[in-house]
Parts: sequence; C-alpha cells; structure tokens
Amino acid sequence: MTAQEWEELPLPKNCEELGILVLDGSGSMNDPEKATGRQKAAVVEDQITNLKDGLIQRLRKSTRAHEISLAIVTFDHRVKVLLNPTPVLRLDPASVKLDLLRRHGGSTAIGDALRTAGIIAEQFLAQEEEDIPRYVTILLMSDGQNNSGEDPLTVANAIKGRARDKAGRPEIVIATAAYGDDADEETLRQIATQIPEQPDKFFAKVQTGEQLRQFFIASMVSIG
Repeated sequence: MTAQEWEELPLPKNCEELGILVLDGSGSMNDPEKATGRQKAAVVEDQITNLKDGLIQRLRKSTRAHEISLAIVTFDHRVKVLLNPTPVLRLDPASVKLDLLRRHGGSTAIGDALRTAGIIAEQFLAQEEEDIPRYVTILLMSDGQNNSGEDPLTVANAIKGRARDKAGRPEIVIATAAYGDDADEETLRQIATQIPEQPDKFFAKVQTGEQLRQFFIASMVSIG
C-alpha cells in the first residue's frame, strides 16, 4: 500500500454523533447583547460560522470530526430546517448563512422547533449501521419566553421518553442555553436532559455568544 493510499483510508468510527442546532430567531434577538452591545442575532451567527474559531470550524478541527454531523433549525413562530444532517468535514462555514432575523423576527415557538429537531433526530438514529452506535445532541438556544405553538415541556418530555439508553447515555440528549436576562431560565432548565449526579450538565445560562459556543461544544462531546 502506498503512502497516498494509506492517507486516504477512512478513520475508524467508535460512534456517529449528530448535533442539531436549534437557534432562536425571534424579534428579541434584534436587541443588543448586554456584554458587547452587539445585536444578539449577529453575535450568535458569528459564533457559529466564524472561519477562525466558530462552532463549525472548531468541530471540523476536533479529533472526532470524522464522527460528527451537524443540522441547523431556526425558529420564531415559524420553524425552518436550514441544514439537514451533514458531516462537519463536508461543511464550509462560509457557506452557512443563518440570517436569523431576515428569516424570522416574530414570536417564539420553542416547542414547535423542538418537535422538528426530534423528527430529525429520530430519522438520523433510524439509519444506524451495525456496530456503529448513533447519538444525537439537540442544542437549543433561546433568549425569551415561549409564546406560540406547542408546549415545549410536553414536546421535550416526549423526545426524552423515546430515547433509549446506549452505553451509559441516552441516544438523544437535549442541551439548552438561556441567552441573556430575559430568557425563560426555568423552562429551559426543565427541557434539558437531567443527569442525577450533575443536574445542570446540559443546561447553561449564558450572557455572551462565546459562552454559548463553549457550552454547545462541551455538550457535543459529553458522552456518559
């Protein structure tokens, strides 16, 4: 085998993980972030797609990059699937245009967005190959209160209730971030997957886009 052929061999996978970003695009995302004074929507978009150290780029540089895929759902009172599950190594961050407020800008339907993410998660899990377990982390960010559509706790509990246990962790985990002072912290905490020894492992109150990015990345690599 030549050196070139050796380099082209795919890396072995211990598992396959899908991160589903569920990003709030309601009207309040037009407000300034307290820490920086920048528009919250613009801050979040930069933290996801920045070519230097945005979330997508960080995942692409991970030692687990060959095991990770990403999907993106954005919402206000309408839900849009912006990106279907795609291996991060096939993603060009520069081509991902979130445009949260151009696409949205209305009221907040967290439950409807979660339901869409749950459908994507189940479709991904249904395509699991033998000996390569699949996992999903739903990464939800909201800066406000649910005021439209389905009850988010009912939807979240249904998703968590259907998730089987694999190798010490649920096959679907919901991680939630309450962005800023006006976010519904208690509801988002209840939506998040609970770990008895670490009840807030998959919940965070964040004030900056950088804290949001760090929490999402930490949640993606939390196995067990």
